[in-house]
Amino acid sequence: MTDYVQLTKEQVRNHPLYGFGGWMIPAIIWFGIGCLLTLGTFFDAPSEPIKLPSRQVIGFSIGTLLPSVIFLVPPVLYLFFSYRVKVTFRYQIKNNDPFLAEIREKDQKTTDAGTQQPQPRVTASASVTPSPPETSSSSGEVFTSPEAPAPTGKTEQDSSSEQAARQEFYEAAYLELENDKKVIGVWARALAESDGEDTKAKARYIALRVEEMEAQSREKERSEQEARQREAEAIERYNSVEGVCERLAEKVWVEDIDPSEYGENFERAFIEFEETFRVKAGFAFTVKIPQKLLMVAFVDEMNGTNRINYEEFVYSPHRRSRLLMAFFEGGRLAQERLLYDE
Repeated sequence: MTDYVQLTKEQVRNHPLYGFGGWMIPAIIWFGIGCLLTLGTFFDAPSEPIKLPSRQVIGFSIGTLLPSVIFLVPPVLYLFFSYRVKVTFRYQIKNNDPFLAEIREKDQKTTDAGTQQPQPRVTASASVTPSPPETSSSSGEVFTSPEAPAPTGKTEQDSSSEQAARQEFYEAAYLELENDKKVIGVWARALAESDGEDTKAKARYIALRVEEMEAQSREKERSEQEARQREAEAIERYNSVEGVCERLAEKVWVEDIDPSEYGENFERAFIEFEETFRVKAGFAFTVKIPQKLLMVAFVDEMNGTNRINYEEFVYSPHRRSRLLMAFFEGGRLAQERLLYDE
């Protein structure tokens, strides 16, 4: 049995047997005639029951069905076994088909072209051309020739932005040499590691300076990332319940609010609030601290909504717990200010 290989529509599109042609068109016509003959046998059947000898019934059945079988079976067998049908509709070709070898060769060329890496072009350079240092398994370090720097695997994997930044570092280090603005400590180390040879010392100096600049760049990026993180945390805390409570506790000491502005029921509501606070906190405070906190919170709420029911605000469990949290968050500051005032 011949093995078939499953391909895609795009791969078999150029196959010689792809598409309508050959015996497929006569088979379709033959199949259509068979369908018409089969339908014709139904129309030729008697419309009323008649009594015929068994011999005539058998003959009539064979005579009407045999043409349909002759015209239907060959097209069905063709559709099942035809190689053109397999190529056109199933996208299958034989394993020994020469066209399969062409497809595999084309795919191999495409794969090779996609994986091929561009070769570095070596050009004549000045007496000093910086190159990244290569590390070896020994305790020392191996340095490439400054005339023909060989790119390392890490360089090939760097992103374009990292490569651009590294190029700027090399340029800056080279200009330090050209303008005689060398970093003395780095230059002394380069001379020591190059046994005093000037050309190697310059190449080594550039490599060391690039390492320093990259380390400084990473440290700067890390510091900026930490600063952004701290800023995001500060914004999140500012908008959190704890942040609101902290600002509320601070605001107590800079605003002077008249309790008489908030109605006769303020004193009764405040007394209940103060008792709740003392039970929760476990120690007693002078009245003016919870009184001011309660009034400041109410003013803030009223300014934000322009309308508020004072009793609902005072007796609301949510707002009362928020004020209690304000005491705990700003408790130390409140105690210090209270002792200082007294």
